[in-house]
Amino acid sequence: MSDSASSSLGALVPSEIGDGFGRLRDELSERLSGPARRATQLLTSALPNWERPSEFADLGDAFERAHGEVQRSVDAPTLVDICRLLIAEHAICLPATLQQRRIPDDVLALYPETLRRLLSFLRNGHARNYYYPNEYFVKDLRLATGLMVPCGAQAVQLRSRIGRKSSLRLALKRPFSSHILRFLRYCELVPWFRIHIDVRCLKEFNEAGRDAALRRIASLLRRHTEVLGLVGHSWFYDPRLEDVSPHLVYLRQRPMEGGAVLLRGCASELDIMWAIVNSPNRR
Repeated sequence: MSDSASSSLGALVPSEIGDGFGRLRDELSERLSGPARRATQLLTSALPNWERPSEFADLGDAFERAHGEVQRSVDAPTLVDICRLLIAEHAICLPATLQQRRIPDDVLALYPETLRRLLSFLRNGHARNYYYPNEYFVKDLRLATGLMVPCGAQAVQLRSRIGRKSSLRLALKRPFSSHILRFLRYCELVPWFRIHIDVRCLKEFNEAGRDAALRRIASLLRRHTEVLGLVGHSWFYDPRLEDVSPHLVYLRQRPMEGGAVLLRGCASELDIMWAIVNSPNRR
């Protein structure tokens, strides 16, 4: 790691934020019983290796089993506190964690504000079901454990997959030798970065913010040459976007200008909900 990256890591968690996570950890530890405190150790030991490609909510069978074991042994408010403690403990250790992630300086520069927002949410905004597989919990856990990194308008999961059928369709559309070899070896194309949006963090979600995020992702890709590229699954890329929400056409247009390949996928009820929730026109 370069000297500049090392110095950036040193400033990753300003003292007031680090102290805030420390106080939250101590408060939760005092509130929880010994077995409940030890549950965070069980969950930590079950976390997946960061280089394992996965779907967003897939934290591995070991984590699901460990979480289920903890969930059966405590009531819901205690489980929420255990999960808050788990994230606080990992946030405190994040500078050491990121030493292994090859994160460029323009991404590291986002961490102070990102961690300040995370600390505020853990203290004041957590949901009553803030535990697996709640979307906010999974995103915060991925962030605190270095499985996902902030890029401004959107965050990036460092290791993802697109599935065998999509991999085959992509290999046929773009028959690069590296794609063919990886498909023959793994029966799919791996690994990818995957882009995510967090509705709690929409301040930079505009055209300029999206472009800045893509530039940071390009910096990440230069550091992670083993990654094939960036994938996303969203109504953002629907060809009808230009007709229905022309002010958002940049969300689809920018990737296409860069040579992106579109593959039609299935829309879940959650996908549809996010597409129409803020727009009578899209409804």
